[in-house]
Amino acid sequence: MAPNEGASNEGFDCSGCVFGIIDRFFLVFYTSGFRDRDYSPRFLLFVMKAHMNPDEIRKHAEFERIFRAAHVSRTRGNYEEAEHLIRQALSLRPNDSEAREFAADLLAARGELEEAAEEYKSIFESDPSRTSAEEKFAKVTIQIAEARRQRELLKLMVEQPEAFRSTFELPPRSPFVAALFSGVPGLGHIYCGKTIKGIALFLTVSISWLLFFALRPSVGGAIDPITRFVQDLDTSAVIFLCLAVFTHVYAFVDAAVTAEQSRKDAKNLAESSSKKA
Repeated sequence: MAPNEGASNEGFDCSGCVFGIIDRFFLVFYTSGFRDRDYSPRFLLFVMKAHMNPDEIRKHAEFERIFRAAHVSRTRGNYEEAEHLIRQALSLRPNDSEAREFAADLLAARGELEEAAEEYKSIFESDPSRTSAEEKFAKVTIQIAEARRQRELLKLMVEQPEAFRSTFELPPRSPFVAALFSGVPGLGHIYCGKTIKGIALFLTVSISWLLFFALRPSVGGAIDPITRFVQDLDTSAVIFLCLAVFTHVYAFVDAAVTAEQSRKDAKNLAESSSKKA
């Protein structure tokens, strides 16, 4: 009889545990009116371990429902609604680290980096196991530092443009080298930093020479080819010939002038900077 009684007592204890868990589930899914909802494993584990009154369980269930709705709103891009919902969730459980981190994520997404950084820091200080908050704090801190650096740089560029002019301008160019490069029309201008003008000059000369050779008269078999060439030369061919020669000469001279002007500008900039200093 004693063994049977012991077995009966052990069975009764296990049944009590099982019935206690079932009773908690019954409270949540039937008595609280949330029986049609899909709860997270975290909440189900909470219900199984909780030794509290039914009101606390219902409160936690409501928190989970609102928190999940906030996640859905953020996924859909509705950050305003997500922020409203997370505030409601935090009013139920203000110390929940996951909800606080979610709220900080919304602050960061909205561009309020300093507020988000403070919240991330507060989260991992109160909960050291929350390593994700520490990582986000580091990333946001770097973003804040970079934003400050860019603002200071922009302010300096507006207040002291002379200090940055040399950064965007080419160093002084040699007129001799520019003229030498202009043997190929436009290359001297590219050397002086006038890329678009150099390409335009090169195309103008090239196309003019091509059209001239296409329109020039044929002198094959003539006794005096030079005289025949001049006599049969078409007006349009003469126009393209003159255009090619003029553009080539212009490219040669203008490249040297542009290079000389760059040297004068650099000299004037250096003098003005030394006077201000």
